[in-house]
Amino acid sequence: MKTMLLAVAVIVAVTGVFAYVIHTDPNRAQTRESLAVLREQSSGVPKDPSVLGYLDLKKHDPAEFNREFSPDLAMTETQSWIVQGTLLKQDYLLRQAEYKLAQIRSVGGDTTSKELEEKRLAYANATKRFQTFWDSTAPSK
Repeated sequence: MKTMLLAVAVIVAVTGVFAYVIHTDPNRAQTRESLAVLREQSSGVPKDPSVLGYLDLKKHDPAEFNREFSPDLAMTETQSWIVQGTLLKQDYLLRQAEYKLAQIRSVGGDTTSKELEEKRLAYANATKRFQTFWDSTAPSK
C-alpha cells in the first residue's frame, strides 16, 4: 500500500513539474503558432482573408486557379498569360511552403527570427505578385 501511494505521489509530482515547465515556457505562444501550421492544409489558398497568403480569387472563376495555371497546360499552351500565371502560381506555392517550413523550424531554434521574417516577406510578395496578375491580366471566361 505504501509503495502504491509513493508511486502515485511521484506521478503527481512529475506531472506537476511538467505542467509548470510548460506553463512558464517563454516560447509557448510561438510554439502554438508554429504547431498550428501542421494543422493547416499543406498548400493552397488560405480561406481566411486576414491570413498571410490569402488570394481574392472572386474576380474570375476560382476553378481557373487550378485549371488554367497548371504546369501541364503551361507546357502545351502558347498563350503567354497562361505561362506567366503558372510561373507566378508556382512561385506563390513555393514561397508558401518555404514560409511554413521556416515556421516549423523556428520552434526548434533551427531558424532565426530574421530568416523567418525573410521567408514571410517573400511569401507576402509572391502573394501580391500573383494577386496583381490575377486582377489585371487573366481574362475571365
